[in-house]
Amino acid sequence: MRVTDSASINQYISNNHSTLSAYLDKFNKVLTQQKFNRASEDSVSANSAMRIRKQLENLNMYDTNLQNASDIFTAAETSLYYVSGTLYNNVNQKLVSIQSTKGDVEFEAIGNEIMQQAEAMVKALNVDSGGRQLLAGTSNNKEPFTYKYYLTDENGNFTYYETENVQKTDASGNLIFTDVNGDTVLGHDDGAGNMLYEYEDGTALTDAAMIANLTAVTEDVYKTYADDVVDAEGNVIHKKGDYIETTEGAAGAKLMEAGENDTLKNMRAIVYYNDQDVTRYSDKASEYNGAGGIFIDVGYGIKYDSNGNVVPTTAMDIALNGAEYTGCGVDDSDDKEDSNNMVQLAFDAARAAYNGDLETCNRLIDKLSAAQKTMLEGITGLGVKQNNIEFHLSKDTDYRMNLQEKQNEVECVDLTEAITQLEAAQASYNAALRLGSQAVPQSIFNFI
Repeated sequence: MRVTDSASINQYISNNHSTLSAYLDKFNKVLTQQKFNRASEDSVSANSAMRIRKQLENLNMYDTNLQNASDIFTAAETSLYYVSGTLYNNVNQKLVSIQSTKGDVEFEAIGNEIMQQAEAMVKALNVDSGGRQLLAGTSNNKEPFTYKYYLTDENGNFTYYETENVQKTDASGNLIFTDVNGDTVLGHDDGAGNMLYEYEDGTALTDAAMIANLTAVTEDVYKTYADDVVDAEGNVIHKKGDYIETTEGAAGAKLMEAGENDTLKNMRAIVYYNDQDVTRYSDKASEYNGAGGIFIDVGYGIKYDSNGNVVPTTAMDIALNGAEYTGCGVDDSDDKEDSNNMVQLAFDAARAAYNGDLETCNRLIDKLSAAQKTMLEGITGLGVKQNNIEFHLSKDTDYRMNLQEKQNEVECVDLTEAITQLEAAQASYNAALRLGSQAVPQSIFNFI
C-alpha cells in the first residue's frame, strides 16, 4: 500500500491535535482543580455534583434563617429581661416602700414614679429589630403596645359619657363626604338652600350621579347639656355644656380621654395590644390581633395541611405574641378583676400609690409577682428556641463538611495525579513537535 505525503501529513496533524487537546485538558484540570467543566464531559458526576450543590445551597439558606431567628429571639429576650427584671424591681420596691405614715405628697411622688416605669415598660416592649416589631406577632404595621389615660370617678371607676354619631366637618364647617373613588368631597350650603360640592383642591363636583353616590363621613361626638340642670331644691347639678355621663354598655357609651391637666387622682390607663384591650378583650393570647405564626424553613422540610396551613412541627415559628409574654385577661382568683398583664398592673399600681390606696398596693404586689413569673416562663421558652437554633447550626456545620468532602470526591481532581498526567501529556506533545520535522517532507526550499 502506497502512503502518500499528503496522507502522512494529515495523519501527523490529526495526532498532533489529539496530543495538544489531551495536554490542554490536563492543563485545565490542574489549573481549575475540577474533573470536568461541562456536564457533557461527565454527565453522571455532573448530576451528583448538582444535587450536592443544591444541598449546600439549602444549608446556607437554613443557616441564614436560623441566624435571623436567633437575632430576633435575642433582641426580644433582652427586652423582656429588662421589663421583668429592672423595671419590675423598680415598681416592686416603690410599692413595698409605701407606708401609712407617708403623706399625700409622698404618695403622689411614688405614684408618678411608678407611672414612669409603666410607660418605660411600653417603650421597651415596642422594641424593633431591622424595622420589625418583635413582639407584634404577625402584625408589623405599628407598635404593638399602646396605652391611653381615661377619666374616672373618685373611686377609680371609669366614667362613660353619652355620644352621638354625626357627620364630620372640617375646620371651615364644610360637611365631609367621600365619592365612589374614595376621594374627599366637601359640601356646604350656598345660603339659598342649595348644596355645593367640591374636592379638596377646589374643583367643583356637579355630576348628579356622583353626588347621589356620595358617602357621608361620620364621627362620634360627646353630648352635652343644652341648659343647666337643677334638682328639686334649685341647686345646679349639671352646668350647661357639661358632658352627659351614662353607664357602661348603654347606647353610645364611650370613655373620655384624660387631658393634660388631669392626674392619677381622676384618670386611669388602659393598655392595648394591637389595638385590643389586653385585659378585657380576652384571656387567650391566641385571640388577639396578630396572633398566628410566621414560619421559616430550618431544615425540617416544611409541610402543609389540607387547608394550606403550615404544619407547625415542620418549621420554626418566629412570631412572638406580646399578649402571651406579658399576660392577658382578668385574674379570676378573686373578685377584684385585676389584670393579668404586667404593664396594666404597673399602671394600676401607679394610681393606687398616688391615691394612698394601701390595700390595693399590697394586693398588686402579689399580682405583679405572678405576672413576672409569666414573663420569665416566656423567656425560658425563648431560651429553648435558642438552644434549638444552636443545635441546628451545629448539625448543619457537620453536614456541610460531609457534603464538601463528597463534593471534592465528585468534582475535584487528585492534584498530585493530575500534575503527573500533565507532565506526561506535555512530554508527549513536545515529542510530537520534534517528530514534525520527519513527518513533514522537506521541500526544495529546504535545500536552497
